Order: sequence, then C-alpha cells, then structure tokens
Amino acid sequence: MAFVAYAAVFWSDLASNKLLGALVAVALIWLLTLVNALGTRESGGVQLVTTVLKFVPLAVIGLIGLFFVNGDNYTPFAPEGTWTAISAAAPLTLWAFIGLESATVPAEEVRDPERTIPRATMLGTVITTVLYIVATVAIMGIIPATQLAGSTGPFADAAGEIFGGGWDKVIAAVAMISTLGALNGWILLRGRVPLAAAEDGLFPSAFAKVHGERRTPVFGLVVSSVLVTALVLMNYTKGLLDAFEFVILLATLTTLVPYAYSAAAQAYLYVTEHERFSPGHFWRDIAIAALAFAYSVWAIMGSGADIIAKGFVLRLAGIPIYVGMRWWQQRDATRTAAEPADDRATAITNGRFTPAGKEGGVPA
Repeated sequence: MAFVAYAAVFWSDLASNKLLGALVAVALIWLLTLVNALGTRESGGVQLVTTVLKFVPLAVIGLIGLFFVNGDNYTPFAPEGTWTAISAAAPLTLWAFIGLESATVPAEEVRDPERTIPRATMLGTVITTVLYIVATVAIMGIIPATQLAGSTGPFADAAGEIFGGGWDKVIAAVAMISTLGALNGWILLRGRVPLAAAEDGLFPSAFAKVHGERRTPVFGLVVSSVLVTALVLMNYTKGLLDAFEFVILLATLTTLVPYAYSAAAQAYLYVTEHERFSPGHFWRDIAIAALAFAYSVWAIMGSGADIIAKGFVLRLAGIPIYVGMRWWQQRDATRTAAEPADDRATAITNGRFTPAGKEGGVPA
C-alpha cells in the first residue's frame, strides 16, 4: 500500500480510485512472489538494490531537512495527550522494526550464518534507528501537522518543500523502490517461515515441499500471497492511508503475541533451567524478559479495540488448521502401526534389515 501511495505522485488516479490502487498493490504482490519463486539468489539481488536505495530518501530528507525545520510545526506536540499519543504510536513505530528476528530464517542459505546474521542484524538495527529518528524529526518540522496527517507521501512532500520543482517526484520514485524492497523481504519470509514450521511438524506437510536446486517453497509463497491478496481486496474501500494503517497494525499485533510468549518463555527457562545460563546475568536477564513482556502487552493495547478483535479472530482461524494437521498426523501414525505383519516383514541382508522382496537394498 505504501508503494501505491507514492506511485500516486505520478498517477493521481491511484489516490482517488480505491479499487485501482488495490489492483496495483495485488499485481505488485504477485510480481515479487514470482521473483521469490525463482530462488533466494534472485530475491537477494532485488533486496540488495532496494536496501541501498532505501536509505537515500531517509538520509537526504533527514540530514538536509534539519536545516528547513520550522519550530512552530512541532506545536501542539500531542494535541490528544502525550501518553495517549505514545500508546497509539507504539505499534505503528514497532512496524518499522518487526521482523529483525526473522533474519535467522534463511540461515541455511547464508554463508557463515553464526557470524553474518548477528552482525547484520545489530548493524542494520542501529543504522535504521538513527535514520528513522532523524528523518521523522525533519519531516515533522518541515510539514505542518494538519497537512502531514493527510499525506500519502510525506518524504515526497518534504522534498517538494526543501528543493521545490520536481524533486518530490524524484524522492517518490526512490521511496517506491524502498517499499518494493520491504515487500520483497516480507514475501521471502512468508515462504520460509511456514517451511521451517512444517519441517518441525507444526504446519501442514505441504508447506515443507521445495522445488528446484535452490529449494524454493513455492507452495508456501503462493498460499501466503493468496491470503494477502484477499486481505488487500477486503479492505480497499478504506483508502490508501486507512488501508495501510490497518494492515500494519494487524501485522504488528500478530507479531507482538509471539513476542510476549517468547519473553515469558525466556524468564521461565531462566527459572527452571538456570544451570544452562550464566548465574552472574540472572537478574539482568530476568528484568529484560519482564520489560519485553510488559512492552509487548502495552503495544498490543495501543493497537486499539478494533485491531485487537480482528487479530484475535485471525489467530482463531489457525486453530482448525492445527487441529486438522494433528489429526492427519495421528491417522497416518495409526495406519502405519496397523499395517499387516506380512507387509512389514523384513529379511536380514549383510547384517541390516531390508524390506522383504529386496536384496542388498535394491529390488529383487
């Protein structure tokens, strides 16, 4: 949706025609699904280019924009109350950082993952945090709050205020590339996360199927893109801004729940299996886990009652899938155990058990 919002700078009908905007978003989803279906090398190439370009508008607007700040635009700073504003902004802000733990998902396809993934995660988080803060401060100081609230392309608007002329279109184009990279990364994860869960027996086995030498989870990519397409089409009437806010709040909510579980699980393991951890860091790590759990709950509350209700229903929708999967697995196990003895008769060949009717592991 962010891609479409910036594309509206060039094609104004995307901002006024809600259905057209939704269809463009769906087309982009399936284009990048195809790229990811080709393999992680192609997807990684797209991600590298878009990541580099992603920092251009952030750095340009953030650094140069500080010289064009109007202090009056910061007031009133929080017209609805500081605490209310912070609580409402927490899940929206977290959207920019969720998924950093997903860097471990493609570990099997990363060279020297024990060294590469931690360094890339920490370095990327620090750089992103600094750039986001600087860019946000600059944009809020350049564009009046009333205008900023209704903007579909704040970076493009800020570029227009700073440089004038057609620079808003230049920044909008770069921002489109940036959002393209973000979507590409999420589509990559949408295939790999179900794959990992299926390999652990926690998801239907169909998601564990891979294709080609690059082991691409095509089935998972297609299913997830179908679901995202349905989500976009179900909410296109909201308009670009409202639809974008709805999607990121719902995505953040569904991520915060496992975050809370993970924080609680960390504290539980420290208490029940303390011998596996450093005694000198016990209270520090317990405090970190407690703060992480409290923050997750607070951010969930900040999502709003409507998002929490829809997120709860969305999570409930996964229960029938899990129950059906466990039933299927149990049925297969029962059938295997109930096979006639003749069908499972074995002959010993070269000191190893070999299915009856075979010699040396090959058909007799």
